[in-house]
Amino acid sequence: MRIRVEGDRNRTREILPREQAAQRTPEQASVRDWWELGLLGLVAVFGTLAPLLDAPIWVRTALGIPLVLFVPGYALVSALFPSGEAIDGIERIALGFGLSLALIPLIALGIQYSPWRLTLGPILGGLLGSTIVFSAIAVWRRRRTAPEERFVAVIPRPAVPPPRTWDRTTKFAVGLLVVSLLLLGGSGAVLVVERLQGDPMTEFALFNADGRPEFYPRDLVPGTSATVKVQVVNDEGHDQRYRMLVTADAQEIGSVSDIAVPRGGSWEQPVAIHVPALGQQIPVLFELFKQEQPAGSAPYRTLRLFVNGVPPSPTP
Repeated sequence: MRIRVEGDRNRTREILPREQAAQRTPEQASVRDWWELGLLGLVAVFGTLAPLLDAPIWVRTALGIPLVLFVPGYALVSALFPSGEAIDGIERIALGFGLSLALIPLIALGIQYSPWRLTLGPILGGLLGSTIVFSAIAVWRRRRTAPEERFVAVIPRPAVPPPRTWDRTTKFAVGLLVVSLLLLGGSGAVLVVERLQGDPMTEFALFNADGRPEFYPRDLVPGTSATVKVQVVNDEGHDQRYRMLVTADAQEIGSVSDIAVPRGGSWEQPVAIHVPALGQQIPVLFELFKQEQPAGSAPYRTLRLFVNGVPPSPTP
């Protein structure tokens, strides 16, 4: 949707004549004068809720791009310039994009020094909160501005002749434009979907016996064992089969010959480890291979755990 701004007083008077504006109260005039802020506020609200509610990718993209790149900056511009005389519409839109990009690191810096962590929720809350605050200031300042001087955003209504009156050249040009836009939009949509889906990958994780990524076994007596849990998450985009080899100081101490993980699924299993001899910082390697990898190839994923081989405690 294109927005044309009546940026000077004379053009504003064409939409809202001074004689009519003088007869209207500030409350009556303000409803008409801040409609675009209300619309962008709704975009900000739904753009914040979409990823939190796990909406479809196309919904998150359509609402998230304007929320990040335009809405907060435009609200700030509206708060700084309530009058339609200071800057014109193109300048407002350009400043909206520029200030939105400038606000993102400031919001991130504020979150970094707050009790919250720099995650998706606080960032979206910061964008939404800044939009609401700036929009409220913009509405307040516009209400205090003389009605005939207020900034007014209007939707242009271009006069397009009916298609039956077009000549052959016009019809050919319009058809070519439509086909080009469809091809561009289709290829762009495919690219966006591929980028949002990310590259194929496999997550390979190690946990302690309680299923937490901390407090791993560090000291082992040769001949005794400790238990850890290994997890494989398949994000390859298709069903995948793996195999796993476990070594301690380059000696095999365990293996799993076939790990079948469906697309988007996970596999988790406890694995017993031990050390072959006394020593310090003995590397225990968990090497994950795809089933189709040839023998002798480098592992697809590798995890390392360093343990100490210690003598048994003396009996009293």
